[in-house]
Amino acid sequence: AMAKKKGLPNKALAFIPFVNIWYIGKLAGECYFFGQRMKKASMYAMIAQILSTGLCILTIASEQYLYAIHTVRNLPILETEYGIQWNNLLTGFARTVAKFHDISGYLLPIFQLFFEIFIVVLMMALCKKYAPKNYMVLSILVLFIPVARFIVIFALRNRQPIDYEAYMRARHEAYIRSQQQYYNRQNPYGNPYGGQYNPYGQYTPSSR
Repeated sequence: AMAKKKGLPNKALAFIPFVNIWYIGKLAGECYFFGQRMKKASMYAMIAQILSTGLCILTIASEQYLYAIHTVRNLPILETEYGIQWNNLLTGFARTVAKFHDISGYLLPIFQLFFEIFIVVLMMALCKKYAPKNYMVLSILVLFIPVARFIVIFALRNRQPIDYEAYMRARHEAYIRSQQQYYNRQNPYGNPYGGQYNPYGQYTPSSR
């Protein structure tokens, strides 16, 4: 729905896993991280998701393989507060798999962290276009509740995208006008010292 409103081609990409992360970037436009423009954030997010998902699958497969090896060879498995320690008697391919499993335990959180950073950057840029008033709240929601990303996108699907910079300029100008109107009401005769005169010619000092 968002791609249709924006006139983007290949709208079916929104339903393809991993690629739809890249498509969010097409909808979001320019992304910024701590004030710095982040180029190809959607591409990096897609790569990080692919790597973390692939590594997660390999980790689960290696763990199941090692459990099977230990069961067949009747080897003890030591479970500590730091994780599983595979038996030192493993050799050959099983030993290599055990080393990979240990290393993946350190790599997987790193890949997931990169993905979460990139996806939050993307969602901030997207929400600025479709929900500028609440973009920060929605981005924080996505950060702490990953499934909220799908809910937020679904909720915003029927909104028209806007230019966030133009939106902020309009809000700033409206604020300036409101302040000017307030000043004019408080000081209708242009008295440089503030305050105003009532109909009987008595001066009322400004509360400021």
